[in-house]
Parts: sequence; C-alpha cells; structure tokens
Amino acid sequence: MADLGKKGRLAIKAITQAEETHSKVEEIYKHLTKSIVMKTEKNVKKQLDRYTSDNTLEESLSPLHMLKGGLLMLLVNQLNRILPSDRLILLPL
Repeated sequence: MADLGKKGRLAIKAITQAEETHSKVEEIYKHLTKSIVMKTEKNVKKQLDRYTSDNTLEESLSPLHMLKGGLLMLLVNQLNRILPSDRLILLPL
C-alpha cells in the first residue's frame, strides 16, 4: 500500500513539474519512479534467493524468524513516519 501511495504522490509531482517546465509527464514520472522500480526489482531478487527450497521457506516460518521480522517491521514503520515520502523503506527488509 505504501508503494502505491508513493507512486500516486510522484504522479502528481510529475504532472506539476511538467506544467512548470513544459516537458513530457511520462519522462518526468519515469525519472521520479526510477528508485522505486530499482528497489522493487532488488526486493524480488531477495525473495527469490531467500526461498529457493522448501527447507529455507520452512526455516523462515520459525518463531524466531517471525519475531525478528515483526520487530523489524515495527522499527521500519516508526522510521517511515519521520522519513520524507521519497525516502520510505519498502518491504521486504
């Protein structure tokens, strides 16, 4: 959800910048969303590497790993409250 909200804000930002500079909205939006696309691709690669087999998936569902993930998500939620919208930390961590 944070990713979609961030893309919406960037779309509005691209439209306003395009009106001010008389350039194409698509080019500005592509430039603004470049970091989101790179983060998303990096996260997909992490997920594929993390869950290569059933054993690694089962290990990730252990109580200790779930506790660690929950604590990290709490920390990231608190950090995202104070970070500017273009610097939000996306999941997975």
